Amino acid sequence: MLRRDKTYRMYGKLIQPRDRRPYVQDAASSVLDNKTPSGDYVYVVNELELICILPNGAHQHPKILGHAKPVLFAGELRIEHACVITELNNLSGTFRCQSQRSLCCVADQLVALGFAISGVFWYPPDGSTRPKHLLCDGTGERA
Repeated sequence: MLRRDKTYRMYGKLIQPRDRRPYVQDAASSVLDNKTPSGDYVYVVNELELICILPNGAHQHPKILGHAKPVLFAGELRIEHACVITELNNLSGTFRCQSQRSLCCVADQLVALGFAISGVFWYPPDGSTRPKHLLCDGTGERA
């Protein structure tokens, strides 16, 4: 549900892309569901709180929605087999999402879609490569 004040139920405020070029939306962009095949993906959460994906690759985040649209959150995920996500994270050079709470919201949303998640990893915004393994409790909060 869109709200006039641009603050969203689960995620907070929209995040503007660092790269403001109006890329065309990639034709392979789709909404994640429990029929999505195994693979490595980049994702964004759009204004409707839908998780949209593209196969992982260089500079893919701005092409998921295209047209320099803002997002609620972004990162990467790996689906190993039938609805099992082995890695969910906040890595995106385009959007630089920092909220651990919002990453837990993504995890909770994926569980509601029928996915099992074995690893949620938050990377600090300072560029260090040491991720923090998060335990999310189903309410958008860390357990």
